[in-house]
Amino acid sequence: MKTTLLYINFLMTAKSDKAKETVSKQIEKVLKNEIEKIPFLKDINIGRSNEAKYKITFNYEEWYTVFYEISKFSESFGKAWIRTGNIEIELRLSSIKPSLNGVAAIDITISK
Repeated sequence: MKTTLLYINFLMTAKSDKAKETVSKQIEKVLKNEIEKIPFLKDINIGRSNEAKYKITFNYEEWYTVFYEISKFSESFGKAWIRTGNIEIELRLSSIKPSLNGVAAIDITISK
């Protein structure tokens, strides 16, 4: 069993603190709901460093399964994802077509 970190950064369009908090609550609701659907994740820990940056720690067994499931998971937050990075050791996804109101762009990074 290996442990890794998944980083998700949401670029918000909301300006006021109240609007940012509303968007943050929406993000967290979708995030928690969707992360629970990933079958292999065990010992999940979701941390928030500010209103739009999340760090998720979890255990996994096979990298190819992580790669597939996180790619599928990303579809819950937006479309037209651009993938970069070396698929043998990392997955980097970026989208400027988020499905969440108040969000302009999303970046997801996970390393082996």
